[in-house]
Amino acid sequence: MSQLKSLLFLSFLAMLLGGCASPVEGEWQSREKLSNKERNRLIVLGDGTANLKMYTALAPSAGLTKIKFEGTWLDDGDEYEFELECDSGCPSGTSVDFRMDCVLGENEALDCEARAPFKDYGYFEFEPMAE
Repeated sequence: MSQLKSLLFLSFLAMLLGGCASPVEGEWQSREKLSNKERNRLIVLGDGTANLKMYTALAPSAGLTKIKFEGTWLDDGDEYEFELECDSGCPSGTSVDFRMDCVLGENEALDCEARAPFKDYGYFEFEPMAE
């Protein structure tokens, strides 16, 4: 946890020294709660890295499992591209790494579409986390 705080502090410091930050930098949560009353959480750092904690069913009859991803992101003008690789909670024998394309929509919402295996997941609309 202290490593994450250090990264956030360094990102904040770089933002102050380096000029304008991307509007997607910061902490986001899924707009809607999942069935377990949790929300997915996306952290976008100014150094081009991102972390995603999400809950998903790994099998049709299974309950929700927490999976953590680490990856990178690119600012492509009005669109943002995330490449995410499973870091913990990963199912054995199959890859759940994926790409997510996002736009900053109305009301400061980050609306994302994921590619396989989460194309139809449905919980990739994010709002800024409350401070």
